[in-house]
Amino acid sequence: MMKIKLHFSVFFINRGGYDYEVCPFGTNFQKSMYAASTWNLGYFYGNHTDEPEAVTLHYDYGDFCGSIGADRSSEVRFTLGETTALVSAAELSTCFYAFEMTCNPNDLLARKSRRMEFLPTIPNSTVV
Repeated sequence: MMKIKLHFSVFFINRGGYDYEVCPFGTNFQKSMYAASTWNLGYFYGNHTDEPEAVTLHYDYGDFCGSIGADRSSEVRFTLGETTALVSAAELSTCFYAFEMTCNPNDLLARKSRRMEFLPTIPNSTVV
């Protein structure tokens, strides 16, 4: 079961010459640090829970990728952690991107900045 609200939080990470913007339940982007290029990595398309303590969100229909002749896509895997943060970004295969996020439903800083509304419901997690 996932909680969905209209307000989206955006998380940022820099890896390999690119800035990534990850928006749970929204749209993900890749921006070059050296050129004025931005690529859409997909729109939220659905979620899948395949592990007892993780939730994965899938993003499809991003910008066209000529290298593979298809649209870019991505996924965001959430696990419980000490903070709510985007912790990794990688291009697993050409034009397919994977992001790892940790989330802590009890993270005081996240609650104060209202960055809790997107959190997936992960088994054995609590919100106070």
